[in-house]
Amino acid sequence: MKKFFASFIILALFSFFVFLVGWPQIKVPPKSYALVVSKSSGVSDRIVKNGEFSWFWQFLLPTNASLVKFNIEPYFSASKTFSSKLPSADFYRASADTAPSFSYNFNFSISMTISPEAFLELYKANKVTDQESLTRFFDSAADYITQLAGNYFVKKHEENPSFHPENIRREDLIRAIQSYKEYPELEIITLALTSYEMPDLSLYNQIRNHFDASEYFAGQNPANQDEDKTNSNTNSGENNE
Repeated sequence: MKKFFASFIILALFSFFVFLVGWPQIKVPPKSYALVVSKSSGVSDRIVKNGEFSWFWQFLLPTNASLVKFNIEPYFSASKTFSSKLPSADFYRASADTAPSFSYNFNFSISMTISPEAFLELYKANKVTDQESLTRFFDSAADYITQLAGNYFVKKHEENPSFHPENIRREDLIRAIQSYKEYPELEIITLALTSYEMPDLSLYNQIRNHFDASEYFAGQNPANQDEDKTNSNTNSGENNE
């Protein structure tokens, strides 16, 4: 009887040990997830989630399996800026009495996330490998979205000088820029315009038309000056010959 109980206890302890080894859930912090990557089976399609039971036999083989942990909560958040100038903006600005700004500046607040399943697909595609690379992925996406949104506002303003970008709803802006074509995995939580600056197109066109109509502009236009210097250098070379 003693041998039976001893064998039972040993078997129970061994079973418990096997269970713990193959139970990766206890290694995943709250609000985090993990992928099981093993030499024998590659990347598992089953995602380890805290609070949800999972067991993997791959961990029973020494050094065979490992966990790739990642956190998508809280959401990735960033402040991004889009800036651009109208053609020859600095020249026209210096020529005006009031020194107006002929620049576009849009400041955005962006937050986004992805689903655990999307992370799995990104990992399989070698686009992310860990938490750090996921952050870089988010940041690159935020830059891309900022560029699209900024260009969209510039185009709308050039089409209609009385355009007010703050009147565009988040859903309409996301639909217009179509960032999902490049980043289909992303879920944009926030895309808010926090501040902006747009040029006075009427004044810009007035100053530009003034110089376009004058002979003075031909001598002062930096592009023409560079062309004159080039022609001068060419002529000097020909005279030396």
